[in-house]
Amino acid sequence: MTASVEFVSGRWFKFSEYFFEDANIHGNVLTQHGWYDPWELYWASAGNDGPRPYQSLLDFGSKVRLDISTRGRPVPRFEGDVQEVLSWCSEWGLLGLFHQYTLMIRFPARWREVTIDGEKGIYPWFEQYHRIAGGWHEGGTIIYPHPQGQKEQLWERAEVDESAARRSATMAEAITYVPEYGHFGSAPLVHAWGHYFPDNRTGDSDDAVNHRPDQELFWYDYSEPLDEFLLAAARFVKITTEASVGNQNALSSLQDLVSPITPGIERFGNEKPRLKWLSPSLLASFAMMFALDLTQGYRVLACEVCGRLFSSSSNRVKFCSSRCRNTAQKRAYRTRKQK
Repeated sequence: MTASVEFVSGRWFKFSEYFFEDANIHGNVLTQHGWYDPWELYWASAGNDGPRPYQSLLDFGSKVRLDISTRGRPVPRFEGDVQEVLSWCSEWGLLGLFHQYTLMIRFPARWREVTIDGEKGIYPWFEQYHRIAGGWHEGGTIIYPHPQGQKEQLWERAEVDESAARRSATMAEAITYVPEYGHFGSAPLVHAWGHYFPDNRTGDSDDAVNHRPDQELFWYDYSEPLDEFLLAAARFVKITTEASVGNQNALSSLQDLVSPITPGIERFGNEKPRLKWLSPSLLASFAMMFALDLTQGYRVLACEVCGRLFSSSSNRVKFCSSRCRNTAQKRAYRTRKQK
């Protein structure tokens, strides 16, 4: 029996222009924007052994240097200007760090009309989204006990008894993956959500609740902190270069990067169901592209002339381009001639 697995949904969202404000990278909603599929570029390059899409992140990430803070945390420093970052985003979009690391997010409660056991009532309702195959699932949680409130208004904890307030104090939160520690944990919205939405750090606006992370309107307000963006790029370079030489820790980190990619099933008309793989972020897509290449004998190497990182399946290749190869040959010729 032969089973086929297809990457049929690796689409990603981008704007044609980005700008830098409040330490974050934002898309310019007044410019051209929409969805594209980076996997189409990967399969095209795989067919002719051309440069892979993740090559761009290798080029970009290799310009990031990591300093260590007084608390022992890495602090990224980009050896270039912000315009280079914005130009990269204009070509590829943001990395999707929220989508990569967030498993569930629960917003501050609002009064909602909910039907329970056939009866409608106004309840304090926590809207929440869970990351699933192919997107995000919308759900919610009801708080008990509850007085009557006005529909769609934010629920104030002072309106309920003290015990209910204590129980719900930690419910507006997110479950996120922490790459530094390699595990999931809960985080307050001001961190898990606020980093990406500096104008709505607490997640209590109507836009936050009404726009799922897989919908176009979500991207109009979404942004990524420059430091987190640079740190993710630097980590990608470190993981791919070290995984190329079989480093087990790097291979485990690569597994973490591709783990958000999940299988899904689709069916068109009377056709038999098809299995597909779905990537929630650009970072996960780039990591999976490299992982696929790694299993086919590709490695990330450093050019012996210019130092540029590139991927190749050849054990003999030493240069990233014909230009660098010619430069090396000329240098070798001059060296022999001087002897």
